[in-house]
Amino acid sequence: MSAISAPRGRRTDAPGGRTRQRSAVDPVDEAAARWLATATAVLAADIVVVALLGPLVTGVIDYRVSPLLAHQLMGADAVSLAVITPLTLLAAWLFRRRSPHGPLLALGTALAAWYFAAELVLGPDRLGRPGNDEAFFPLFLSVLLLSAAVAIGAWRALPTTAVSLGRRSRAVIGSLLLIIVALFVLGRYLPAWLSIVDGTPSADYVAGPSVWWTVAFEDLALLLPAAAAAGIGLLRRARWAGIAAFAVSGCLALIGVAVAAMAWSNNWHGDPGSTPGTAMAMTFIGVLTAVPAIVCWTAIAGGVTSGPLGSSAAERG
Repeated sequence: MSAISAPRGRRTDAPGGRTRQRSAVDPVDEAAARWLATATAVLAADIVVVALLGPLVTGVIDYRVSPLLAHQLMGADAVSLAVITPLTLLAAWLFRRRSPHGPLLALGTALAAWYFAAELVLGPDRLGRPGNDEAFFPLFLSVLLLSAAVAIGAWRALPTTAVSLGRRSRAVIGSLLLIIVALFVLGRYLPAWLSIVDGTPSADYVAGPSVWWTVAFEDLALLLPAAAAAGIGLLRRARWAGIAAFAVSGCLALIGVAVAAMAWSNNWHGDPGSTPGTAMAMTFIGVLTAVPAIVCWTAIAGGVTSGPLGSSAAERG
């Protein structure tokens, strides 16, 4: 059985009319749910503003990147508007209802928002290309700070034992995360690094080395090590690994969707090195990176929730 742990003392129906006792979830202060709902809603608004000001809609923000990378930003903005923003608003609504699913959803969306905002700050070539993106640094900074605050607050809003995954779910999710890490390190970054060393880099690298290295740093120093730690933690049955799995798998899924959208945007605009085959391959990668998140949410779909965040022991009893 995989579920979010139920309140202390609550009896839950089982097949055949039997009942079973579920473990308790420590109460979370009601004020946490309140400020997280507000912060998450403001984060969603910031994400919308960045996307609307970007090249997809108004072009007010003129990023100092090549046309190829600007087309990729269009794909990322589309995902921000169509996927990340609605999920972030849903997380805010769940926080407002004090649902334990709010922190689990917010973890992935906040981390993905931080990931993309960091690229906008660190990636553009502000010496070699025209543009004005540095004028919007306060907007990017607000996304970075809010997303970090929401992610930390969401993690703290749930005790380490809040997500109880069964042995099979732990094995599947943990193995998938480790496979994804290996595929990215050995299948993407190692060959790309060797091609750079040999002086034959890819079109993406030539179009924006600083963007490439920014993404490589985020992936190799932050996201992929976190995914590996979560995968190993699940396989070793660490108490914190369930929540960590939701965080990294949610972030990976959203990044995967964005990568697929970027590839199709490049193909639509006829950029060098972009073909329908490349876009299809990126779509496959996007689907692959979304599988751990799908398994995580499927694992708790039939589980018992822990009741409203911040509810007292008496309310939960």
